[in-house]
Amino acid sequence: MKNKLLSILLAASFILTACGQDKNATDTKEEPSKEVEQTQSVESNKEETKETQEEEKKEEETATNEQEIQAQPGNTQESNYFNWETNKAIYKQTGDAFITNSKYDDSKILVIPINFTNKQEDAADPWMTFVLDYKVFQEDENQEYTLNGGQGQVPDEYDSPLNTSIKKDGNTDWYITYKLEKPESNVRLQTQFGSGVDYTFKQK
Repeated sequence: MKNKLLSILLAASFILTACGQDKNATDTKEEPSKEVEQTQSVESNKEETKETQEEEKKEEETATNEQEIQAQPGNTQESNYFNWETNKAIYKQTGDAFITNSKYDDSKILVIPINFTNKQEDAADPWMTFVLDYKVFQEDENQEYTLNGGQGQVPDEYDSPLNTSIKKDGNTDWYITYKLEKPESNVRLQTQFGSGVDYTFKQK
């Protein structure tokens, strides 16, 4: 009888041990699954980051620093309009750059419609602020030609008054105008001091 009871206890012990081993084996099998999920999640995040970086790089590559000068006002170059901000002001282009004739002679004048916002504490004139921030010129193989303003020479509808005072955070629509020295040449615009904007208005 004692031998039979001992045999039963030993058998029960083996069964419990086997069950424990099976449970451990099952747990061990489940753990790699969690690790795989974490690895897949990390790889997915890496792929998304890479895609975002590639999209940003593509946007940078397609960004342009030029636009074509038009023969008349319009909005055909809107995707290339500039929107520049300096310590003094914000200059947002609102229409195509175009050529018009002088009221007094056969001179050609470049007109650039913008919206001007003053950032300075004191009231500021849009034209004077613009010429302090940027220089506008044409060039050939021998010389650089600094352009003079065309205010007072353009038709009345494009003639923004000088000595206009815009208060801090105030804004106004404005026509930037320059008399061309070389009617067939491109017009370049650069930051007046230091590096920054280098923009080209191309002749067709």
